Amino acid sequence: YSQSLVTKTGTSMATPVVSGLAALVKAIHPSWSAERIGFQIRSSASSIDDLNSSEFVNKLGHGSIDAFNALNKNYPGIKTISRQFIDNNGEKLTLEEAGTVKIKLANFGNSSSSLNVTLNAVTQDGIEINNTTQQLGSVANGDTIDISYPIRLTQNFDLNETPTFKLEFTDANQGYTDFK
Repeated sequence: YSQSLVTKTGTSMATPVVSGLAALVKAIHPSWSAERIGFQIRSSASSIDDLNSSEFVNKLGHGSIDAFNALNKNYPGIKTISRQFIDNNGEKLTLEEAGTVKIKLANFGNSSSSLNVTLNAVTQDGIEINNTTQQLGSVANGDTIDISYPIRLTQNFDLNETPTFKLEFTDANQGYTDFK
């Protein structure tokens, strides 16, 4: 009988491991929805961005699952429900025009005690965002929150490109970080 060690990677290897962790979280918290379990696993993961080249930062999910944290800590789970980019008349935002990014969030996880939300333009020149970080404070499980960011598209904005934004959520009191 001969046995050789083989290393395999990819989603076909990760899926059963994450599914097993989801089953363990469900066993400890039988009343939790699948969505809350998913946020718990995501929120408790360890970042792997420093292990990859810069071209993959924020493109490989939230990181490597951490079963101990997923089973022993209770994190918020902030989800973006809707977003809208409009001018001050409620119409489509155009160049050299002031407007607003309106975002609706919901918390599907544990209550947050000091939630901060930061919006940044990632890949596009010509976008000015004022008050990029907002301190929302306490956000209970099941709460929805409406937030707005003043925004302006300058002449440097390329109307042929689709801008990419990063919305970051942090609660330092709970060790919670996430992004959309």
